[in-house]
Amino acid sequence: RDLLAQEPENAQAHQLLGVTLQRTGDLRGARAAFERAVELAPDQAEHRVSLASMQLASGEREPALRLLAEAVQLNPNLLVAYVLLAQDA
Repeated sequence: RDLLAQEPENAQAHQLLGVTLQRTGDLRGARAAFERAVELAPDQAEHRVSLASMQLASGEREPALRLLAEAVQLNPNLLVAYVLLAQDA
């Protein structure tokens, strides 16, 4: 959070905050952090995968699949996106 206070537009910091919040059980906060990371760095596939994972866990299948498809377009070598797509199939 200190880094975000200094650099509020740092997408990677939002991503890391999201991971931390997710691990501590703050799913609402994690989702908000992942959403902000996607907004700030729409070209980063990993941020889309993180948000899609949250969406799948909460039953939001269609937006999650859309994000995963976008992630694969951005980075065809991102294995985790394919794994999540296969698990949903």
